[in-house]
Amino acid sequence: MPDHHYNLGLLLRDVVAAHAGQPALRFAEHTYSYADLSGWAERLGALLLAGGCRQGDVIAIGHTKQPLSYALMLAALRLGVAYVNFDVSSPSARTSAILQVCGARLLFFDDQAHAAELESLAAANACRALRLGADALPEVSRTSDLSSNDARRRSTGRRSPTSCSRQARPAFPRGWPSPTRTSFTSSSGAASDSTSRVTTTSRT
Repeated sequence: MPDHHYNLGLLLRDVVAAHAGQPALRFAEHTYSYADLSGWAERLGALLLAGGCRQGDVIAIGHTKQPLSYALMLAALRLGVAYVNFDVSSPSARTSAILQVCGARLLFFDDQAHAAELESLAAANACRALRLGADALPEVSRTSDLSSNDARRRSTGRRSPTSCSRQARPAFPRGWPSPTRTSFTSSSGAASDSTSRVTTTSRT
């Protein structure tokens, strides 16, 4: 029976097995492999679980296109946690409104320069602020909770659609299966970058 990937986080594991050393993220100063990306996603998944996140919860990411922010998106997908990316340069009032609408449990940021502002916003919106840094990631074992979660999903075949902002959808290399259906909704019923949600269902 063919293995259908309905979750990009699960698909990453198979891509890593076949192309561990191939480039996954390329920056001007450095290139990171799929093995690097997968290792970060595993450790970030453990961080999410330690922070109390479970399937259906929401996290916010002050994303400045750093490697760990991309890995965090994959970790969230693997756990069935929704993520909302936001522009750290946006006015505080707009970011605060986004946090209120999505009800994020945790707010992550990948640039220390924005720490004070985002920590203040998190406190005002009843969520914790966490800086993304390699020095802050927990070590994980081969039998981590995240891997166990993957195994349960494969064995049960349970679908776990993940919601995210329209701008939060990552661009993955060509050759990865694309969704067959995408629907957009928002809290007001109209399209909106700050409140819209995306639900994707892959080929079955």
